[in-house]
Amino acid sequence: MNLWQKVRELEGSPGAHPPSRFPAAVSLLLLALFVAPGAHASDETSPMRAVVGAGVSQGTALGSSWAPRTSYSVSLWGLWEAGQGIGVRLTVLPPATSAGAWELSTDALARFTGEGPLYFKAMGGAALTPRSWGAPRLRAGGEAGVHAIRGSIGLELGVAGVYAFPPSRFAQGEGVVSLGVGLLFGFGAPSHAPALAPPQRSWAQQSAHSPAGAFPQQSPGPSSAAELSVAGLSPAPSEVAHAPSAERDVIQQILLLRKPGYVLSWWASGPGGQAMLQWTHPLSQWERKYIETMSAETVPAPIRMWPRVTLEGLTPEQTEDMERRLGAGMAAAEGYAHWENRRRIVKHYVMTHPTTLRLLLTGYEVARDSNPLHFALERGWQMASGQEMFTGQEVSQLGAAQEFFTALAVGVATGKLMTATRPVPGWGVPEPVEPVAPGKGEAPPAPPRAVAPTPEPAPAPAPPPPAPGPFAPSPELVQALTGMNPTPQVSAGPRLRQDVTVNPKVPKLLKTDRPISPSPRQNAQLQRDIEYLKNELGAENIRVNQQQLTFTNGQRVGINRPDLQFDYNNRRYSVEYDSPTSDRGPRHQSRLTANNPEGEVIRIIIPEPEGVPP
Repeated sequence: MNLWQKVRELEGSPGAHPPSRFPAAVSLLLLALFVAPGAHASDETSPMRAVVGAGVSQGTALGSSWAPRTSYSVSLWGLWEAGQGIGVRLTVLPPATSAGAWELSTDALARFTGEGPLYFKAMGGAALTPRSWGAPRLRAGGEAGVHAIRGSIGLELGVAGVYAFPPSRFAQGEGVVSLGVGLLFGFGAPSHAPALAPPQRSWAQQSAHSPAGAFPQQSPGPSSAAELSVAGLSPAPSEVAHAPSAERDVIQQILLLRKPGYVLSWWASGPGGQAMLQWTHPLSQWERKYIETMSAETVPAPIRMWPRVTLEGLTPEQTEDMERRLGAGMAAAEGYAHWENRRRIVKHYVMTHPTTLRLLLTGYEVARDSNPLHFALERGWQMASGQEMFTGQEVSQLGAAQEFFTALAVGVATGKLMTATRPVPGWGVPEPVEPVAPGKGEAPPAPPRAVAPTPEPAPAPAPPPPAPGPFAPSPELVQALTGMNPTPQVSAGPRLRQDVTVNPKVPKLLKTDRPISPSPRQNAQLQRDIEYLKNELGAENIRVNQQQLTFTNGQRVGINRPDLQFDYNNRRYSVEYDSPTSDRGPRHQSRLTANNPEGEVIRIIIPEPEGVPP
């Protein structure tokens, strides 16, 4: 059996598809992973290709306040020609704030498509956070959307719904709805046959443009060991000897391989690398004819080949490359000129091949249509002129209108769907309290949780006695700053979502003469306390009726606004002014403590004359 028969036998053998495996703990993963191969059984002739995907999405949790978060994902697919297949995906959800934690999730996926642009994905997997390495949450859900796949590049736009839950508590899970966009990049050759297995054809039948008798009538085969390695074969020791120079012709190799990717791979692994010395012989008749024809003035400039390289026309860069590869001398220069001409033939063939041009145009179209503004301008131009704006290709005006209005409808429907996921009052959200003053309206916290008692801090040095004035500083404030806070302690409940997801950036400082209540007495007492803190104690970072911050204005930890907050004696203090009949103080105190456990809260009760609202 000769080497060419080995190639034919390898080409004719059916491709084996090893079963895909992905670790899973529940049957949801197995269902998502093995449901797609059934579709492949009905069409064994359709080759599977490996595809890499990258996506970004924005989603929000159902039953909570509107707080969309952005996630990023990469995926690896095995897809058939129609776009259906199986794969795995890794998703990263960055933390919402600097104090939050990121989430990492892995999913097994099955992708289903029909004859149209619609697709559906079933998914199942697990999610982890740094705080729950030993207790991952399981995930199950699906995604539906539209896609456009041209060649080896695709674009997806879809809406996904995922339910994540602890393994033993399915009812305590959380649902998330998200809108995302992704790109698919195909690579590799079909898995059913060797990448470069040449067809069994006579040389006269390799191309419609090759005349009969163009090549010698001999047993065709790879011309060097390098070509065999590209084809995935191991030549026998008796077959490693190099073929005569008459058989080493790039035009023969182009007619044998045809596809530009295969031609480029052959050149890079053979003549363009270690086998360079075997391709420095004089050009054949058909190599010279190719250069003369494709570099003629009659060829359009965009696809015209560079002129033939001669011994006298070597540039300084080419001379330096020649000396590095072949050495100096006339023989080396002549051989380098022949090799450079063959390299130009291969480059010209690959870059001007219709497949390469189609791939470049597809990349341009995907990049152009990914921008909504460019998409709208391009479709408007196509509807008006019947041509693409920059390439001038003829397109259907009716098809352009259909694409434009379809994209518009999908955008509007997606916006309405995302709006519909906003929580309604009373659905999983504590009922808000009507505000009675600027910054006073807050949602009541969840039932308090038990916390371990904190040790009593060491008594701080007593502050100086207050100076006489129309208003004396609040006794509760003076006593608290000595280390003996008279305010009863309240357990800190769970933090509210709007406080957890607040932007940690510290807002600018506002004037401290702002009012905190409709009560003139409370406002006057506030100003007297500020004067006492500034002039007699030297307190710093004083803020009035602004969102809660940590010590030294480190970061914003909530959207709630204490009446007064300041730094004194290396600690953050928050002060709330209330009337004897008000019941809002304990709720405010619990929320302040939950947002900043290291701080201290002081409640000051100010009696009001009759007729003044609390």
